[in-house]
Amino acid sequence: MKYIDSHCHIDSILKKCKITTFNNLKLQHYSEQFEACITVSCDPWSIENTLRQLENPEIYGAFGIHPHEAKYYDDNLEKKIIDTMNHVKTLAWGEIGLDFHYNLTEQDIQKDVFKRQILAAIKVNKPIIIHSRKAETDTLDIVNHYIPENWKVHLHCYTSSTEMALQLLEKFPNLYIGFTGAITFNNTAEIQETVNKIPLDRLLLETDGPYMAPVPYRGKPCHSGYIPLIAEKISEIKAIPLDQVYDQIRVNTRAMYGI
Repeated sequence: MKYIDSHCHIDSILKKCKITTFNNLKLQHYSEQFEACITVSCDPWSIENTLRQLENPEIYGAFGIHPHEAKYYDDNLEKKIIDTMNHVKTLAWGEIGLDFHYNLTEQDIQKDVFKRQILAAIKVNKPIIIHSRKAETDTLDIVNHYIPENWKVHLHCYTSSTEMALQLLEKFPNLYIGFTGAITFNNTAEIQETVNKIPLDRLLLETDGPYMAPVPYRGKPCHSGYIPLIAEKISEIKAIPLDQVYDQIRVNTRAMYGI
């Protein structure tokens, strides 16, 4: 039962785990189930390191600017990200979106940069990875207005309402929703209910490593080796066989990202 971690941050995982190379990380923490991962560069400082990680055969990439760093987005940074889209292993533009929980960038700037990056991703014909936290209304407004209905979208590390998820799934037939180790936490009954209501053929497995490590590793650095714990929780929530979870989500990942 092979799996692909559809969203992680390899450079940050290596730092948190105090490991120097991806091969060492894989040897120490990954089982033979691991097939590949998509590492995401979402700030101006991780672009080069992420490009170097793509030299590993199991690593694919995505590039964009997170809403926390939206204040740094300008023409030069946009050109730099557009250049990364030419790499044969770059699969998507992202993660991009809105985060009104911390507001590390002013909300109006976040919204402007979100719109701008959506338009850039469409121009270069790349799937879009979206981050949304405490910003449902504005996320829905922007996504519904700026993203074509047939576009490939990964709504990652989902923690918003069930209603928002179902609304987006109905409108966007190529939209998938990723869930992390957060679904194993004791205080996430609403997220688990969302997992239960979303069809299996619209789900993705992701860790968002080094963040959101599942129970019993909560609070420790997260990595792709923990995907089986997330898959097992989805199997439990939906009351379906574990191999069905792996098989269908592998199909979903291929449909979303081509791998």
